Amino acid sequence: MKRWIYLLGLTAALFFFHSCVTQKRKDDLSGIAKVYHNTTAKYNGYFNADEIMKTTLLSIEQQHRDTYQ
Repeated sequence: MKRWIYLLGLTAALFFFHSCVTQKRKDDLSGIAKVYHNTTAKYNGYFNADEIMKTTLLSIEQQHRDTYQ
């Protein structure tokens, strides 16, 4: 059992030290970072459009007055 824990710790340490670099290129991203940025970039437009629609509809509702004459 101790052997498995030792191997697991050693593997985790190797992955950790392998991912640490002193200098990274600007366009060099990991796979997880690419997925995260692609997801947020995709849905950022939908979020902003939804916020603009909410404020526009609120201002239209506030400006509209019903006249029954």
